[in-house]
Amino acid sequence: MTVMNPQLWQAWRLVLTCNCTLEAYAAKKMLPVDYLRQLGVTDVPNPRDENRQAISIPYHNEKREVVLERYRTALTKSKDGSCDRFRWNTRLFRKNRPHLYGLDQLSKLEADDPLILVEGESDAQTAWYHSYGALGVPGASMFKPERDDPHLADRDIFVVKEPDSGGDTLMEQLARSAHRHRIMVIQLEGFKDLSEVHQDNPEQFKGRLDSAIAAAVPLDDMLPAPVELSDNRDNEKAQLPKGYRYRADGWIQYLLEGKELNEADDSNWKLLCSPMEFVAQSRDSDDRSWGKLV
Repeated sequence: MTVMNPQLWQAWRLVLTCNCTLEAYAAKKMLPVDYLRQLGVTDVPNPRDENRQAISIPYHNEKREVVLERYRTALTKSKDGSCDRFRWNTRLFRKNRPHLYGLDQLSKLEADDPLILVEGESDAQTAWYHSYGALGVPGASMFKPERDDPHLADRDIFVVKEPDSGGDTLMEQLARSAHRHRIMVIQLEGFKDLSEVHQDNPEQFKGRLDSAIAAAVPLDDMLPAPVELSDNRDNEKAQLPKGYRYRADGWIQYLLEGKELNEADDSNWKLLCSPMEFVAQSRDSDDRSWGKLV
C-alpha cells in the first residue's frame, strides 16, 4: 500500500477545501452558471491566497446597488477549521454592515406573495430559481429586527428551520421580531435546507416545498417560552455584581475602593461606562468563534 506524503496530502486538502470557482459552485448547487452570473456571482482571486480561486457574491440594496460583497473561498467546510468558507469584502464592510441577502429581489414579488427566510445565499438563489420569493440571512445570529423588520411588513412570512444549533439561534432571533406572530416555520423532513431539496430532485422541488409550507407551524409554537416584546428596557437589564449599580439614566457606576456600600451617598460612586446590554450570542458561518454581541 502506498502512503501519501503528509505534506502532499495537506496541499491537496487545501486545494479541495480552500478553493472555489463559479463552475464548481454551480455544479455543487446544481444551478446554471449563466443564472448565477445574472445574479452577479463571479470568479475572483481567493482573498486568503491569490493562487487559489473564490467566488464573489454581491449584496444589493433595494435600489439594486451593490453595497456589500461576500467571498465564498471554499466549497466544503474544513474539519480542522483551517479554511474559512466565507469572508466579507472589508472595504465595503466598513461602510455597510451585513443585511439580508436579496433585497433587490423584493420588487419582483406581488403584494400577496409569501416571503421565505433562509440561511445563507445558496438557499435564496435556489428559491429564486424556482420562482419563490426569498431573503437570505447571512448567518443564523445575523437577523436584526431593528434593521430587518421593515422588509417583512405586510407579507406572509415563512422561515426554513435547519435541524442544527444555527436553526435554533435563528428562531431565537426571529422571536424578537415585531412580526413574530405572523412567522410560520418550515421544517424539511429528510433535508437540511432548500439546496439539499433541489439537489436531490429539482423536478420534485416545488411539490416538496409547497407541502412543507402547507405543514408550517407558527413560530411561537417552536419557542420553549415566547419572548414578550416590551418597550420597557429596564426589564432587560442584566444584574450587576456587588459594588456596581445603574444610575437613573442607565449608565453604570462602580463603588470607590475603600468606600462603604451606601446607595444614598452618591459621592461613593464613580462613572464606569454608558448603558450596556448583551443582545445576542454571535458565531461565524462555520459555527465557530462564539462570542457575545454587546
